[in-house]
Amino acid sequence: MFSNYLKIAIRNLWRNKTTSAINLFGLSLGTLCCIYILFFVQGHRQYDQHHKDVENIYRIISDIDLPNDGQTLNMATCSPPIAPALKEDYAQVTAYTRVCAPPGVEHHLLRVNEQVFYEKRGLYVDSTFFRFFDFNFVQGDAGRALNEPFSVVISEKLAHKLFGKSSVVGEVIKIGGYGEEPIFKITGVFNNDAGPSHLQSEFYMAMNSGGIGSFILTNESWAGNNFLYGYIRLENGANPE
Repeated sequence: MFSNYLKIAIRNLWRNKTTSAINLFGLSLGTLCCIYILFFVQGHRQYDQHHKDVENIYRIISDIDLPNDGQTLNMATCSPPIAPALKEDYAQVTAYTRVCAPPGVEHHLLRVNEQVFYEKRGLYVDSTFFRFFDFNFVQGDAGRALNEPFSVVISEKLAHKLFGKSSVVGEVIKIGGYGEEPIFKITGVFNNDAGPSHLQSEFYMAMNSGGIGSFILTNESWAGNNFLYGYIRLENGANPE
């Protein structure tokens, strides 16, 4: 019975070659698009799933009411004092960390001895960053890597770019691009094997290293300067609202 239906289908397809070709092409293209969308969504759902207690990690956003035009400005960033204040005032908040890309800097200048390199992706982060987010360290202690001022953790890829090797803990580099070129000591090396993340940078500098970091640590402006990303971790069962 099935073979008869198959023969009839093939004959109809052969009899109407042009229409059949158009229909088969449309069906194939539609199926391909659906599969692509499925893999695309699945890939994005895997982001940041490797972090410990990821279900309790929240990013602080800012909704700023603009009275002149009656609109609300929705921002994924917040002002510097908000995250620490949440940790201090709410027992349900067990930890916080902040992330900042130096404003107006498109390329960081990295100097190793007399060699100069340029790198786009570099961030200032609190000392709690690697205790908050899980990275795959190949060198160094993630929990203590950014405790000291002018310490920096770099990717294995950047280590090979700068030094031709990955064993670079203890080496020093100058990092500029915004006026000065302070000397940073490398305290850790990571790779990206832990999993995909929305936080993608080739190096992370200790927040307490002067410059924009000092401005963040001493800033008490609650309504303005919404230029950094703030994250908090809640205790199990806490209501984020």
